Amino acid sequence: MSFTMGFEIKSVPRNGDGSLNLSQMDIAALIMQYLEKAHGVKNLHSYQLNAILEASTNIVLEMTRPHVSAVPNMGLDAWRRCDDTGLSSLFMASAIHAGLNGFKPLECYHYPHDAADFNRCLKMLEAVPEFKPHRELVRPHGVHWARLLDQWDRIEAAIAAGDHHLADIMVQQAVAY
Repeated sequence: MSFTMGFEIKSVPRNGDGSLNLSQMDIAALIMQYLEKAHGVKNLHSYQLNAILEASTNIVLEMTRPHVSAVPNMGLDAWRRCDDTGLSSLFMASAIHAGLNGFKPLECYHYPHDAADFNRCLKMLEAVPEFKPHRELVRPHGVHWARLLDQWDRIEAAIAAGDHHLADIMVQQAVAY
């Protein structure tokens, strides 16, 4: 695995089951090495070192935990805690939930930019099936959503057929104006 930070990790050690064998201290040392080589930082305050240690701990925890997939009918709360969320699917869920319950959605506006983003929206609708008939509640939230909704069934069919390249093109055409 190569980094563009001026150093290289020859290989990532794996456990017998194939999972990553990561060391918090090795990652912290690489971060400190990067700071020195790329930015000339040689001396760190204790709060900075603590931030590096916390970041390296979080990296180890996230890289070694199992992936939590969205599954049909898991419900909104479980879906929000899974790993198949993104900004556009979170916005869509917020807009639908707000529309059904009479309050404002998230302030930030996000929409799918590619087939992967769009697929996360599809997974949200499968995970929270009561939202599926209300996807049109996202239409008033911007021209991007309106154009995506106009092409929704075609994009969904391309993804279902495994043609992510075509779905990418269709999503990008829908949101370009």
